[in-house]
Amino acid sequence: MAAMNFDQKTVSDLMSLIDDHKDDVNEADYIKICNAMKYLHQRTTQPQPQPQPQPQPQEFFPTLQRTDFPPSQNRLDLLALQNRVRELRRLKTSLERSVQFHLSESRNNGRLILQDKHNVLINLLGLTDNFNRTNFSWTGLLKEMEKHVFDQEIVTLKNLKTLYYDEKNSRMHAKRQDAYRQYQIKQEHLQNVNRRIDIKTLQIQHLENFI
Repeated sequence: MAAMNFDQKTVSDLMSLIDDHKDDVNEADYIKICNAMKYLHQRTTQPQPQPQPQPQPQEFFPTLQRTDFPPSQNRLDLLALQNRVRELRRLKTSLERSVQFHLSESRNNGRLILQDKHNVLINLLGLTDNFNRTNFSWTGLLKEMEKHVFDQEIVTLKNLKTLYYDEKNSRMHAKRQDAYRQYQIKQEHLQNVNRRIDIKTLQIQHLENFI
């Protein structure tokens, strides 16, 4: 079936055809037909609106780059936490080394040093440690002091060696105690750092679920 196009000429021809057969149509139907023809006539004489071009999708949704948006607060928090964990891990490494050092020092018996001999000799001779050492070497000074105590028979060589090692042991005992106290402090600090790392790691995992 061919399509029918209603233009102005077609409507005029149809109106003429109806007028020719108006005697065959009752008055009520004739009025209805005339109203319909009037409507068609107005449609064909009025300019038809031109269809508006549909905007392309990109006009509504432009391509957005990742850099068009500032980082979310969650991402900033995540970066801050990751940096803090790195700092804590560096601190942990330093503390672990310090703990091992102080633990080793707390078990160290040490060795006899010139200062131990010097302390024993000035006590035996009743001297004060206020003389000018610039004119003496440590070794030369100690030899002179040892000769003096032997000449005066203040102590025997065997007893002098015992006194030397007693002085060394006393010094090392104080040093070991101090090292052990430092070990305990560093060990407690290390445990706190490990707990903080665990907490921060859990916070990172939680934030990663929202990014």
